[in-house]
Amino acid sequence: MKKSVVLYPGVGVGHLVPMVEVAKLFLKHGLAVTVVLIDPQIFRLLKSMNAPLLDFLRSLPSVDALVLDMFCVDAQDVAAELKLPVYYFYASAAADLALFLNLPTMLAGSKSLETRAVRALKDGLCVPGRATPPVYCIGPLVSGGGDQEHECLRWLDAQPDQSVVFLSFGSMGTFSVQQLQEIANGLDKSGERFLWVVRSPRNPDYKYGDSLPEPDLDALMPEGFLERTKDRGLVIKSWAPQVTPTPGPGERVVFIPHFLRGLGFALHPFVRSLVFYYGLDFHDLAPNSFLHIPAFIVVCETFLRVPPHFDLWLKIFNVKPKVVDGQ
Repeated sequence: MKKSVVLYPGVGVGHLVPMVEVAKLFLKHGLAVTVVLIDPQIFRLLKSMNAPLLDFLRSLPSVDALVLDMFCVDAQDVAAELKLPVYYFYASAAADLALFLNLPTMLAGSKSLETRAVRALKDGLCVPGRATPPVYCIGPLVSGGGDQEHECLRWLDAQPDQSVVFLSFGSMGTFSVQQLQEIANGLDKSGERFLWVVRSPRNPDYKYGDSLPEPDLDALMPEGFLERTKDRGLVIKSWAPQVTPTPGPGERVVFIPHFLRGLGFALHPFVRSLVFYYGLDFHDLAPNSFLHIPAFIVVCETFLRVPPHFDLWLKIFNVKPKVVDGQ
């Protein structure tokens, strides 16, 4: 009899799709797989699903392991009741996994893409003085996108190289009508080619997990926008392929934070944490003081080969207020 694995992705398409890719991997290795779906309306009450989950698992002929989404920690009680081994699936970067090290055995990102972060996890550097749970790298997980080519891919193939700006804000990236029209006006005035994924605005009664209606582009976009930009832009409703579009020869992938920072690099997470911890703004730091921060990051990442460690920072540096003109 095949080994049987049950996957419990919680709610949200951003969690379901990666979990389905994990299911495909298990199937390729000859395991029997069951994916348990729940009503998205009860995201805030996931613990209330423990009883029906327990009954469902007991109804199956056999279950050898339970794989939980990172948000489904309450279901660990179900696994304990049935004496099942539990694995947590965390589809983001291995460097972020340190935040969840209080959980038991986990699945994580890609070793080949994040060698340094995975080494730090396995060497126990992220939680000094405590045991690090086993970490299994099974990524990157990508979907083939199906057999039918999406219309946006055909449109992209017809555009010149290095000419298209891609705007996509994820399953939670919704905007008000006014914000959508501001984005549209910016694209209109830019004169650039663009591919834009638009989701319907949330109404005041929206709850996480509720499905959104298909957007009415004629009602959401500024008057005449779609007609004026039809020769250089494509607006897609709700969802675009996640593996493709992929950059072709001469194309580049950029992220919204780069635009928000004037095409500069996004701020390092350690820097954000540091100013938050001390309650500072950047103008509170003298130039020489500020230079200590990137120098410390370089020492940690380049020479020590670990993520910047806050406890080490506190041992080396003292932040003292400087009084100028009595202030």
